Amino acid sequence: MGYLIGGVLLLVVLVLFFKRDVNRFNQQCLIDFPAWLALYTASQMPDKGGMARAFLIQSIHMAEGFGALSAAASRELSVGLRRENPVSVVNEWLESALPNVVDVVGSASLSDVPARQVGALMIVALMGVNPQRDLRDFMQRFGR
Repeated sequence: MGYLIGGVLLLVVLVLFFKRDVNRFNQQCLIDFPAWLALYTASQMPDKGGMARAFLIQSIHMAEGFGALSAAASRELSVGLRRENPVSVVNEWLESALPNVVDVVGSASLSDVPARQVGALMIVALMGVNPQRDLRDFMQRFGR
């Protein structure tokens, strides 16, 4: 009986611990992109993995909210990314999509934008054949 109670208490403590970390990672996606990027770059596993996963999830939700992704495409992308290493995916996005976002939007414009919004712009850049044209078209739809 004592083992059962101990096991339940351990489970409760673990759930509370991981929930606290998830909330922290989600909150970090709300800080401006340069600060998030510096924090992400300086982080080590497992924090880096948590930051990457939260960034991917929130970026997908932002892209869907902006109309860059349909609900079906959002679900498909979310399911596909669950099978991938989130750190590898974010690193690939930073290498391939971020330069296009910087070219179109400008690095100064990213200084006061939440990280998850920059992630949504990276999704737009990754979705099409011509990333910069697609980003410009997307930005024009929102009057930016």
